[in-house]
Amino acid sequence: MRTIISLLLLSLLTFQTKAGKQPKGNHISRVLGNSKDIALPNIATQDIRSVDWKASKGAIEVHIKDGQTQILDIHHFWGYQQEDKDVYRFFEGNFYKVEQLGKLVVYSQENYVGDTNNTLYYFSETPDSPILWMSRQNLKMVFHDKSCVLEQLEKLPWTKPIAAYSKKDKSFMIENWLEDCQ
Repeated sequence: MRTIISLLLLSLLTFQTKAGKQPKGNHISRVLGNSKDIALPNIATQDIRSVDWKASKGAIEVHIKDGQTQILDIHHFWGYQQEDKDVYRFFEGNFYKVEQLGKLVVYSQENYVGDTNNTLYYFSETPDSPILWMSRQNLKMVFHDKSCVLEQLEKLPWTKPIAAYSKKDKSFMIENWLEDCQ
């Protein structure tokens, strides 16, 4: 029994460690001070090697390719953008990839447990509001006053994922619901 508990704790620690780190050499083109910076052209401001959350310092470290390191206050750091235009938001010690900006912001995060990789989806009402895991319960909590969205959630089969993406519409199902429910 102690062995199982030890393995479970080790797995959780590994999961937590890998979830908050970004890979080195991810071709970051610019740091975003706030959500409004997303709309600005993606012009490289520095030759950035990596962006890391340092929980012990309560700060973000930006490593420049020339060897310099800048320390940023988390209150003046929203996220970063890669050269390929992918945007990542920092929230409560983790980085989340912005998948869609619309009536709702949809995020994803690659999570690793051992050698297994899975993608989890999250959302926020605005680019600056708290990020929540995309679950039926969280969607019901956020949209408790929108009966149309609640009806759509009730109609959704339990076997269909909440974070379903429509290739035809090029958007997430929840975004279509919000559009239809206006």
